Amino acid sequence: MDTTSRSHSQHAPTTGDFTMWQPEDDWTLLVGQNIEIYEQGKILDKGHVEDVTTNGHVLWLTMEGPQHRRLIEKTPTRHVKVLHTRA
Repeated sequence: MDTTSRSHSQHAPTTGDFTMWQPEDDWTLLVGQNIEIYEQGKILDKGHVEDVTTNGHVLWLTMEGPQHRRLIEKTPTRHVKVLHTRA
């Protein structure tokens, strides 16, 4: 029995492995979405996109915890994963 594909699917993707998800390059489409932000393969933050600048270079992320709002700047090493929630 081949368990290679099963064990691969159990691991969360990193920014170097987009086989399980594609990063969203157009940040202007993210308003109202729940997202995870990855930087160099590691999760940087997670939350709800409150707003995005018109050029898509900066977003405001709201989240739970002691810091409720954070400004995130788009960089070549940051990638956004949209979290699709079930209704």
